[in-house]
Amino acid sequence: MTTHTSTAAACCSDLNAENSDDDGSGGSSDQPPSTEALAIAVHWDADVARAQSVDVAGAAPGMTTTKIEHWLERHLVLIAQAAGVRGGQLRVSVIDDAQMRDLHKRHKRIDDTTDVLTFDLRDEDDEPVDADVAICIDQAQQAAAHHGHDVHHELLLYAVHGLMHLMGHNDNDPDAAHAMHAAEDDLLTQIGIGAVYATPTVSTPTINL
Repeated sequence: MTTHTSTAAACCSDLNAENSDDDGSGGSSDQPPSTEALAIAVHWDADVARAQSVDVAGAAPGMTTTKIEHWLERHLVLIAQAAGVRGGQLRVSVIDDAQMRDLHKRHKRIDDTTDVLTFDLRDEDDEPVDADVAICIDQAQQAAAHHGHDVHHELLLYAVHGLMHLMGHNDNDPDAAHAMHAAEDDLLTQIGIGAVYATPTVSTPTINL
């Protein structure tokens, strides 16, 4: 089975600041755990398709940018509930390759695009979530076509990947990456989407002449 290439995440103290080297092992705080739901906002920021009337290539017919925003918000709420994430705020921006490359270069010193970047703004890991996640529409369209599923499912996978990093998961080595991606697909299956990462590649049929 062919799966996606490994996704990258950058944890930063501020979107306009230098990278944080926090490894996810920060100290504890005295704040009681929150029982409120995680507040999620998705914003389509990609220059390629800002208008509400624009259908998104690779998505189901009629899935405009605004509909995908709302779809992602609804399903991320379900993901957060299934994962036991309570309280805090998660802001998700859908951006394009040019914007992602700029973020990647500024915060990770990598002059290339990627699929998802996660910016953790908390001082301590046990505080309620306060984070920005950037997900790339261009990368999602390529991967969705490669694996034969809708692009909004791929975007959801990227957002879930960012949330998993905020929960302490990492993909720094093959075993950790495998466990992380399996956990992502498990959450997606729990909310009725099914596995997205571990989907087979769409192959081109061989023509015998």
